[in-house]
Amino acid sequence: MSNTPKFSLEDIVFEKVFLNTSAAPRKGHSDLKFKTHGTLNTKENEYHLTLKFYYFDDENKEPNENSFENFVFTELLAVFEFEETVEFKTIPKHFWSNSIAMVYPYIRAFLTNLVFQADIKQKFILPTLNLSGLGSELKNNTSIK
Repeated sequence: MSNTPKFSLEDIVFEKVFLNTSAAPRKGHSDLKFKTHGTLNTKENEYHLTLKFYYFDDENKEPNENSFENFVFTELLAVFEFEETVEFKTIPKHFWSNSIAMVYPYIRAFLTNLVFQADIKQKFILPTLNLSGLGSELKNNTSIK
């Protein structure tokens, strides 16, 4: 038996998706932000990660999921399963950043296809990103069920 609990991505659901074609960012004036939180279910050995993604025009504005000023907003729920019993203190350090890195490609592909299908003339391809800095935010925003 390993000292480090193994985990796997079991499910992804896009719970909210918002596209405002009239708020497409001006060239050179776009910004993107992420917000994360999660819930550890120790009885089910599952971790539910919520990742909110905002893409908007004005980099001086704080993103708001209820705002029509966002070009794109999505809220994704990812369910991770641990192979063995897990407690908050036994979650491996690499889980916090790797879990986010595992789900970002789904957001990237989904939104790129959504914007393409909406026939928006402005090029929209989300870059690959190093999201390791979000790991501490996720850890700090985790509740235990």
